[in-house]
Amino acid sequence: MIELTDPNSTRQARGPDTKALTDLPRRLSEQLQAQPDLLPAGSRILVAYSGGPDSTALVHLLAHLSGSHNWDVQAAHFDHGMRPDSAREAEALHARMRELGMRLHIGQPEGELRAAHDPMRRARYTWLDGVATEIGADRIVTGHNLDDQAETVLFRLLRGTGNRGLVGIPERRGRIVRPLLSFRADEIREWLKLAGHEAIEDPSNVDIRWARNRIRHQLLPALEQHGGFDVRDQLLAIRSAAEAVESRSRRVVEMALAAASCGDPDGFNRKAVLWWPVPVRAEMLRLTARKRDVRLTRGAVLSAAKDIGSLRSGQGFDLGGGLRIEREFDRFVVRSAEARPRRSDRLAIPGIISGKATLRLCTRVYRIRWGVEVPPHRGAERVALFVPRDHYPLTIRGWEAGDRIRLPAGSRKLKRVFGEARVPVSLRHSIPIVTDCQGNVLWIPGLSLCADYAAAQNTELVIEIEDA
Repeated sequence: MIELTDPNSTRQARGPDTKALTDLPRRLSEQLQAQPDLLPAGSRILVAYSGGPDSTALVHLLAHLSGSHNWDVQAAHFDHGMRPDSAREAEALHARMRELGMRLHIGQPEGELRAAHDPMRRARYTWLDGVATEIGADRIVTGHNLDDQAETVLFRLLRGTGNRGLVGIPERRGRIVRPLLSFRADEIREWLKLAGHEAIEDPSNVDIRWARNRIRHQLLPALEQHGGFDVRDQLLAIRSAAEAVESRSRRVVEMALAAASCGDPDGFNRKAVLWWPVPVRAEMLRLTARKRDVRLTRGAVLSAAKDIGSLRSGQGFDLGGGLRIEREFDRFVVRSAEARPRRSDRLAIPGIISGKATLRLCTRVYRIRWGVEVPPHRGAERVALFVPRDHYPLTIRGWEAGDRIRLPAGSRKLKRVFGEARVPVSLRHSIPIVTDCQGNVLWIPGLSLCADYAAAQNTELVIEIEDA
């Protein structure tokens, strides 16, 4: 708990405005009660603490509310090392947190950091995520406010964006939470002043070499001067409208995905996907990737949504982010883009003797038993063969290019056999193939048996294969 009044204040004798002083904590508390998942009771919270007005107010507000919510609040300050006195400022912030009884983590870039917004932001959030993981934090909290939201919408409008970009800064993404997004910057600073808490004013926040500072200190004031109205309110209205459209669009995409997947978490009916126009297909791909914690660019999903209609069965392409989409007959499948293993183990059967072993083919493992007499196991694939003595040893292995099998209608490539049986390309190298010493394919479990080796009255060899 902290005192929200300053006993050494030089204000007038009547003291600070008590109503104004308690208004912000009250409203924040009501908001958190209405949204209990934002900062759940009993959470360990890591506050991104720059020392500026917003993060300073956030630290003190959460410390003030921590007792009633049973929070463990800790702070984290990332020193970008861009100013000569940044190390001294970090030490000053450390002293303030000690006075507050709060632990402060201080970090620095591992290498030289380029003085640009994006690399600085990435370095900061990567470090924050590492600290949060190390201490077991449930939430990482930042001090973004309503003015930041309006400026972000304008920045994205100028850069060019769709509805999702106009939604602006999310209140929560993963464990990153921004509880001050409904509060104006001026009311946060007024509360900070009334409470008597000091903050550091970073001179880089007024440096108009930064695009966001030009928007904040030049463009927005100019628009308000010429328009005669609060531009921020209009920008926030645009954001609200975009959010409503985006919410409805997401529901449509989720319904489309559910209908196309029919309960399959990885595959989608091809006709059901291609029925939708390209923008909806793109959103289906984007949302599928998001469910795998992969963020795809707008250009990547639009390009993929256009191209998937021309894929033939067995073809595919990378989406980015370590994901790949492939067509398997009448389905599209999204999977890891990592190369699937093609080399397989090989198992030799030297002759008419009994034996058993395990065999790994790509990602699948099989139990194999063979001999003149093999007790049947439920669910196993089983064959009886007549193999001339000079055709041993037999080999059980994975499919290789050029493999053929002789069927009553003639010799046929295994590629064609797999295609007619509608075996996806991704599974073909995991299917065991039994061959003789001359390379002739004797048996493909569950698919085909070479007529030349089918056992007649006298069984020479029984082979049984099942998943391990």
